[in-house]
Amino acid sequence: MLFPEKMFKVTITIPEESLDREIETLGKIGVLHIDDSKKTKIFESELSRVESLISLAKTVLDTLGVKEEKVDVGEITLTDIPREIEKAETILNDIAKIVDKLSNEGKKIAQKVKDVLTAEEVKTALKEDIDLEKVIKNLKFIKLKIVLIPSETAESLLLTAKSYNGFTIHNQLSEGSVAIAVFYTDDIEDVIEKSIEKTEGRALNLQDFLSEVKDKVLKEKEIYEKQKENAINQYSKKIIEIIRKLKIMKKILETENLVKRTSEGYVIEGWVPEHAKETIVRELKHSKVVFSEAEDAPVLLKTPKLLKPFEELVTGFSYPSYKELNPTPFFALIFVLLFGVMFGDVGHGIVLAIAGYILSKKTEILKSYGKVLVFCGISSTIFGFLYGSIFGNEHLIHPLLFNPMEEIDKLIMFSLGVGVFVLSLGFLINIFTKFREKEYGDMIAGEGGVLWFLIYWFLIGIGIKAVVYKGDVKVELAVVAVLLVIAIGYEIYRKKQIFGSFLDAFMALLESITGTVSFVRLGAFALAHAALMLAIFAIGKAISGEEGHGIGYWIVMVVGNIIVIVLEGLVVSIQTMRLEYYEFFGKFFKGGGKPFKPFKLEEEK
Repeated sequence: MLFPEKMFKVTITIPEESLDREIETLGKIGVLHIDDSKKTKIFESELSRVESLISLAKTVLDTLGVKEEKVDVGEITLTDIPREIEKAETILNDIAKIVDKLSNEGKKIAQKVKDVLTAEEVKTALKEDIDLEKVIKNLKFIKLKIVLIPSETAESLLLTAKSYNGFTIHNQLSEGSVAIAVFYTDDIEDVIEKSIEKTEGRALNLQDFLSEVKDKVLKEKEIYEKQKENAINQYSKKIIEIIRKLKIMKKILETENLVKRTSEGYVIEGWVPEHAKETIVRELKHSKVVFSEAEDAPVLLKTPKLLKPFEELVTGFSYPSYKELNPTPFFALIFVLLFGVMFGDVGHGIVLAIAGYILSKKTEILKSYGKVLVFCGISSTIFGFLYGSIFGNEHLIHPLLFNPMEEIDKLIMFSLGVGVFVLSLGFLINIFTKFREKEYGDMIAGEGGVLWFLIYWFLIGIGIKAVVYKGDVKVELAVVAVLLVIAIGYEIYRKKQIFGSFLDAFMALLESITGTVSFVRLGAFALAHAALMLAIFAIGKAISGEEGHGIGYWIVMVVGNIIVIVLEGLVVSIQTMRLEYYEFFGKFFKGGGKPFKPFKLEEEK
């Protein structure tokens, strides 16, 4: 749990005649993370064709409006691939032509439907003044244009038509446009058309106003939808099968591209977890398998299932390297602790826990955040009892620890104490990690090592003794000076730089002090929570006046509490992650690892 699973470097030598069979076996057992740093281009042209076909197939599916489904397509070997590519190419090109033609027809019909529906809206808008369909059917000696025009330019067209003895009927069609019917004679047609163009109007097709045209277009739409449904029924399953096959072929070709040819056969290198060594030896019946100790390797974290949501927050910052400790359990503990300190309220904590539970059960996207929220809600509830706060009311229960608003000095000291705990834990993790890696010099005198841990605690002791007890701290300062000299001396020896080592030591010292002080924000947010709730109570009382707790009061209470829960929940989460990422991780976490992704002979998601 504390460290990634141990990995072994593995070299697999496969006889030429067994390559396909052994690659297939590796894909089925799914325990080998292949080393892709020595990629060849043996199958690059085939891979390019497969990727192009996948793209084409997905485009066809999108055009039909069909989602991919997982289907069983059987086994595919390397020798099958050329034939399968040719087959897929032929089928997809034929289907793509049919679907593309159908799509273009659909776009034309969609435009026709849009035009007749717009015409129907205009007919409705002008029906009190004119029966457009009847007029259009009986027009003989004058001309008619029906125009949609922006509201701000409509007046220009109306004035132009009037000044040239044209006749108009108009009405507002929507907030931004006006429908205008312009009647005119041949001699002013150019003037009317130029005015329409100038005012950015759009002339509608008069035939679209006829009922028989509308019926014809809707019938065409109905026929098209049946054709599309038939195309979906006829082609979608086949396309999905082809996509699945192509993805498996892509996986095989990518893997084959990582194979090196030698005099002994084909060689694949990679990493396997310790628990999978026997499996890979047992299943690869025709290959020579050689294991060696891995200096660096992909990372397979062994985080307990309960803490997996917090692992996502850790890896979102950076993946731990192979030799690093898995920080997730400590990250989870500190995250929940800091959240509770900043947002301690029994009522709000219960609401957060319930909301988190609902999110974790009812949504897929926010499932992990919901689980984190459950933990945070429980922490908020616990600290609510410690602070004596229930929905911001600090008089219903007696605080088990202290009241933040009444004992600010205790709150600040408590916040600093939490900061000292978090940073000290970071020091200890770094020391333990260096010990495990047998880097004893860095463990003792390197940044974040034993000497710096002692310096940090001596500085805390000096601060307490000098400020609280007004004591003499000369001896302690001398001890700190000696420890600093040793630490800086080690850095000079290691880096062979004097000025740089002094500068690094100064920055490390400053970061430890400022890092601790930055935890004062825990108390600041706890006070902000109490202050916000006091403001909401004050607003509620002001609205209710002398009536007591009327309906206005309770509306303010409900709305105010919702705002506080959402706003503070978000802000406190951000602040918690900031303190963890920059203060806690800064003591030991390097990151930069790559996750363990075993080769599996199945389609990519």
